[in-house]
Amino acid sequence: MKKTFFKTTSCLLILMVTSASYGQELSGEILVNHVGYPPKAVKVFLVAGEKPAQFRVINTSNNKTVSRGLTQSKPGYFGNYTEGSFTEVATEGTYVIEVNKLRSTPFRIASNVYEDAIKKSVTYFSIQRCGPSTTGYAAPCHVDDGRRLDTGPGWTMKTYRDVSGGWHDAGDYRKWVAFTLYGMIGLSRVAETMGPEWNRTQIEEELKWGNRYFLAMQNDAGYVMNFCGGDDGMFLTDNIPGTADDRPIHTEPASFVH
Repeated sequence: MKKTFFKTTSCLLILMVTSASYGQELSGEILVNHVGYPPKAVKVFLVAGEKPAQFRVINTSNNKTVSRGLTQSKPGYFGNYTEGSFTEVATEGTYVIEVNKLRSTPFRIASNVYEDAIKKSVTYFSIQRCGPSTTGYAAPCHVDDGRRLDTGPGWTMKTYRDVSGGWHDAGDYRKWVAFTLYGMIGLSRVAETMGPEWNRTQIEEELKWGNRYFLAMQNDAGYVMNFCGGDDGMFLTDNIPGTADDRPIHTEPASFVH
């Protein structure tokens, strides 16, 4: 049996495995970074319980032990654990941790170990696209965003402003300006960190898509409006500007607290 949960350790995801991948199943847990570890990174794992235990790190390609040690007490939010360190293991490959007869799920040590996760994160933006997109999960959608709330009642072309584009906030149709900026900052940091040869075209296209919405939400008075498609815009529309289902644009200054 396997269970998974999220735990923050150096901004990485942790996988909890409650069964032996090899051999006899025991009552216990070994927690390793299921994304993997870069060669020069700090490398630790956790074992459920309070009693220190002997462990070894095994290279799965030849079943050879490359490191041994003793776990140390490490209380945590999810219960009591002991922590083992194998930072000295820097050779790229696939490994498992063995504590007594319990083995962890296999994990990788590699210089490019985070690339797949980062690429999926960038691709997630294209799936979240709102507006006249070909990649968004609801596309094309909300190409009639939106209807200004500061121009009086009614749905007419006088109240309409083209603020289509941007990204849905999550698995819904919300479209905050503040989180659009956070997304653009994150994409920019990925481009800076990974270098110009890495997936740069896709990142640039997503930055343009987010910027489309940000620029459209700039108010003539000199500030950026708050959002279009909040709790009062959680629906699909007919994609025809000027009709009754145009989503309301909240024209007050953008808030960075939701």
